[in-house]
Amino acid sequence: MRRRGEVVVDTMNTSLEVRKIRDAEVAAFEALRMQIDGESDVMAASTGERKPQAERILRDIADERLIVLLAFVNGKMAGYLGAQRHHFKKIRHTLYLFMGVLREYQKIGVGTALLNALEKEACALGMHRLELNVFAANEVAAKLYHRFGFVHEGTERDSVLVNGVYGDSFIMGKILN
Repeated sequence: MRRRGEVVVDTMNTSLEVRKIRDAEVAAFEALRMQIDGESDVMAASTGERKPQAERILRDIADERLIVLLAFVNGKMAGYLGAQRHHFKKIRHTLYLFMGVLREYQKIGVGTALLNALEKEACALGMHRLELNVFAANEVAAKLYHRFGFVHEGTERDSVLVNGVYGDSFIMGKILN
């Protein structure tokens, strides 16, 4: 089953739907981000650091500077993929990605479905480049991005501090056709 602007996959009693965020879902999206921050050491924000930004999110979506895709597993919001468009003209062809998936829904194809949907959306908008940062310790995500054609463009040494230990992050990018 496929609807315009949505990706729906149904396998073995698990329904996975990916679609653009709706205005009424922004508060739930923010709560999801905060929940993922709290259960992960490989996200930039820690528990309680992220402040509500509903008005900014809605404004950036309306101004076509932000794309937010949500993934639902059996109707429950399970993950997100955001793509921030640069506002400077010389780099406006680039989207900066940020993604998170609840721990209980990892490794079942949520990230793959989100990236597939985002790439289609980016191509439809005429984007030329996707870029992201990923903690080096997040090997599962780095491998996923690599499978999607992202290449390692650099290492930011000791750029993250988790539980008193410095770690690296990788800069990854992909040129779209």
